[in-house]
Amino acid sequence: MHKIYISPALISVLALAVILGLGAPAWAAPKVVASILPVHSLVAGVMQGVGEPRLLLPGTASPHAYAMRPSDARALQKADLVFWIGPGLEKFLAKPLLALAGRARIAQLSDLPGIRHGELAENDMHLWLDPYNAEVIARQVIKSLGELDRANAAAYSA
Repeated sequence: MHKIYISPALISVLALAVILGLGAPAWAAPKVVASILPVHSLVAGVMQGVGEPRLLLPGTASPHAYAMRPSDARALQKADLVFWIGPGLEKFLAKPLLALAGRARIAQLSDLPGIRHGELAENDMHLWLDPYNAEVIARQVIKSLGELDRANAAAYSA
């Protein structure tokens, strides 16, 4: 019978790796909710390697006539940060954001400085379709996440 010797140094290194979460981000990612799929795609791109935002509306659902589910309400209650276009596109979300997302920071993307509304048809809230607007939104996502989660700010900017 062979005895296996494991050095105390190896045990210490393995324990430290488990405690620090080897390969994990510096800190746990904030709980982020994105209202619709295009916004989720932009936010997920910024959060890549740190965490995954929660998509509120299923990809096939229309934001014009969506009815929130209890799981959506829970996601808003637990959120640290919510990204949405605004009431012009997601009217159903205006009241729940006030009632449920009490501690969350809310980023209404239609009101960002630099967003171009004139390039789209009048009252068209599909802002992300303009590449310039998508860039403005991505910069705001980086800024908002970096302010909220300073430990991972460099990862969001990468």
